[in-house]
Amino acid sequence: MANDQSAFTQYAGYARSVAIAQANATAYRKYVEGPDSYPAKIQAIEASIAAEKAKPKPNPVLLQNLQANADKFKADYAKAGYAQKLADAIAAESNAKAEMLKLENANEVFQCTPMIAKESLYIVDTAGCNAFRTYSKSPLYPCYYQAPPANNAMQQKAIQQVQQPVVPQCVCFQNKTITLPPTAGGDGLRVWESNIRISKVNITDQRVYGNDVGHKDAIQLIPPAKTDPVNKAADGSPCRMEEQMAGAMLENIYIDNCQITAEKAAFQGIFASDGLFRNIRILNNTIKTQAAHFITLNGLLSGVMRGNKLVAAGTSPARVQLYSTRIGGSLAEEGLVWLLSFSASTGFQYAPLDTDLVFNKGKPEEGLYPLDSGGNIDHRGKISRHYAAFSIGLEQFDYYGYLREYNSLTYGQYRSKYPDDLKRMEGWLTARIAEYKILDPKSELRLVVMPQLQDALAKLHDPSLFDVRVPDLKLLPVKIFSMKRLAIRFGKLAVFDPNALATSPEALAQLKLRRSKLAFLV
Repeated sequence: MANDQSAFTQYAGYARSVAIAQANATAYRKYVEGPDSYPAKIQAIEASIAAEKAKPKPNPVLLQNLQANADKFKADYAKAGYAQKLADAIAAESNAKAEMLKLENANEVFQCTPMIAKESLYIVDTAGCNAFRTYSKSPLYPCYYQAPPANNAMQQKAIQQVQQPVVPQCVCFQNKTITLPPTAGGDGLRVWESNIRISKVNITDQRVYGNDVGHKDAIQLIPPAKTDPVNKAADGSPCRMEEQMAGAMLENIYIDNCQITAEKAAFQGIFASDGLFRNIRILNNTIKTQAAHFITLNGLLSGVMRGNKLVAAGTSPARVQLYSTRIGGSLAEEGLVWLLSFSASTGFQYAPLDTDLVFNKGKPEEGLYPLDSGGNIDHRGKISRHYAAFSIGLEQFDYYGYLREYNSLTYGQYRSKYPDDLKRMEGWLTARIAEYKILDPKSELRLVVMPQLQDALAKLHDPSLFDVRVPDLKLLPVKIFSMKRLAIRFGKLAVFDPNALATSPEALAQLKLRRSKLAFLV
């Protein structure tokens, strides 16, 4: 039986097939079994016929009508094929479960479907984990969540809003060897769900490419989007409430005793670019690569990092890099937005790590790759000099207030409430399209990004989008620009320090660059 190819993993696809088969069986069973089924009704009519025939003077008209009813029910039942459909549904469920068991026995529960494998060979996502928890016989891993300390009642209330009373046990993916052959296209493993343990997984990249190629990750951490349990989008799909680039949370992740090897490739080790990350434990892993990123995490609130061995296979320094949370990513040079601190009501902070590493902190030149000292970098709560020319920082960020606003507005409401944002957005799209039109036709900005910007500009004032919630917009440029503009309203704009830029004479050029990159955002 073929699985449901709309799932990311084959195991989750078969789980969906099981759910469909079970639903079909339930629908058909009422026609085949029980007091209201066709066989029950036919049996009742035949009993009435037998009772009438047993009378001293049977009523021939009644017998004729009863027999006609019985014949009709039998004909309808046979034509509909409910018995066979029920048998097929039961067989489909059994076959799908058998395929799931094969995948589990082969330790391929999180193997991606062929289409998704072009992006990542394995994905531990919500659908796959739900299927694992429901059907797998494998043990789960105890998950211990350490909540951040609450300094006052307000913080404690904020923590309780997001902390589950009982943290579920971790789904564990372990004892696996993953090899990316020269023909592979994407990542090794994506962790797209909280409460996960990745243990004793060895990932080897056999490809050859440099740091100038779009990044490929051995283990990429991605916060899962949340959906509204009640409200639906205009097309009937669940409403998105939180998502990766809008600051969703990933927590309780354990990565231990893994080995990542890329002798000839800029294969990034453990990487997280967007979202917030809490209680991330990275222990006793060995990473050897030519990449500029061995362990790089944006938005790490808390965690443990001990016993890791990082080995440079190329010229990039082997190090750990920690940066602030960013909102909205960076699609088309609209500027980067970094969350440097959080309001007291959130209970969030960039907490000190439990670590055996020594981090460079405080000096503006730290983090200017590749001219820094090569040491570990903890730039949480600040903007790295590497990004200073096109970034803004937000302090005392009201995380919950921002999410409430972002999650609640339709595009029409956003336009009415913040008309200046539309002017800024239109100016940004127009300027970038004009700039990208003269680039090399093979460049990523012209080939991939520019069509998205052109589509967004063409549909910017489309009334059919006005009832769509901002998180549900399919126009990525419009959505990420909205994310950033809304975020600015829920934080205090940090004072820009010109010393973060390069020294003279480059400073003047970088100031001009900064103004051009941030002209429409702030």
